[in-house]
Amino acid sequence: DALAPVLLGGFLSQQHCEVKLYNEVNSGFIEVFKPELLSWPDMIVMTGLTAAFDRLLHVSAYAKTANPKVLTVAGGHAVRCLPMYSEHFFDYCCTGDEQIRDVIRDAFGPAYISPEFKPRYDLAYWIKRLGYAESTRNCNFKCSFCSLTGVGLKYDAQSLDYLEDQMEAMGKRPIFFFNDNQLLGDG
Repeated sequence: DALAPVLLGGFLSQQHCEVKLYNEVNSGFIEVFKPELLSWPDMIVMTGLTAAFDRLLHVSAYAKTANPKVLTVAGGHAVRCLPMYSEHFFDYCCTGDEQIRDVIRDAFGPAYISPEFKPRYDLAYWIKRLGYAESTRNCNFKCSFCSLTGVGLKYDAQSLDYLEDQMEAMGKRPIFFFNDNQLLGDG
């Protein structure tokens, strides 16, 4: 179950922004023939695994076709691995989740940034009974074949405040804590 949209949505002001989340794994591919999904937003924020770079390009093209003024923001492993290359295709490229604050400020102004980070579990229609909380980021292994190691980000445990924000936002339910990128580490 994708958690990045839930977390990224938490950086946008609920007072000033209408936020919708979409998860292609659970709801099917967004295509150009679904204009109701892509024609309304001022900004579309996309994230994905390294193998999803072409998919980021597809969705960006669909969004620009449905609404030529839409701002496209791309992130995730693909953009971290190819940051300068990515700049040719997207309006904003983020190599870290927290950069979304800078994007929001630049595109719309500081009023559109949530004054308090609140993950948007309320919009995550694909997350049912079990709650998911991101307890660590990046990988503690150094496998030579892996793109996670290649981008050079340090393995990092999330702060207690960050975990509490996630748990409060998801409400009372069983919670599965996971590492952002892999489940086999000692984190």
